[in-house]
Amino acid sequence: MKILFPVVRSTNVSSELAPLVQNMVKAFRAELHVLYVEPPTDPSFRIRLNESEKWMGSFIANHLAKVTVHSGQVLPGDPAEEILKYADENGIDCIFIGTHGARGLGSVLFGSVAKTIVGKSTVPVLCVNPYLMTNAFKKRNTEYLKKILIDAPPK
Repeated sequence: MKILFPVVRSTNVSSELAPLVQNMVKAFRAELHVLYVEPPTDPSFRIRLNESEKWMGSFIANHLAKVTVHSGQVLPGDPAEEILKYADENGIDCIFIGTHGARGLGSVLFGSVAKTIVGKSTVPVLCVNPYLMTNAFKKRNTEYLKKILIDAPPK
């Protein structure tokens, strides 16, 4: 199983989800791919891209040290488009994306990137808002993930 974990720098959503991602990778003996996409929005884009590459190495070392990261990449482009393209080109089986739902009433549960990925992905997407997870869930997340992804009765 190959899991793609798209990360963000602008909030602590990714660092909040890292323990859950590590447990999922361990539980499924999965290959982990970590991806950050830097949108080319202004002339300082190249500087931000370089900073993002340094940040990615630090993020992996500090938050994903309990698992082997198969690939940690920073790509330029539109985040949703590049995440979907990466998943398709690399045979990803599941996208594990965080959301903070920070934009407007219509996006209370999903951020715009997460919403696009959920709507257009050809592989399953596990979308989690870490700010809504209970402490009980955080402690038992591996068992819950197994129940959700493996033991769930077919509909």
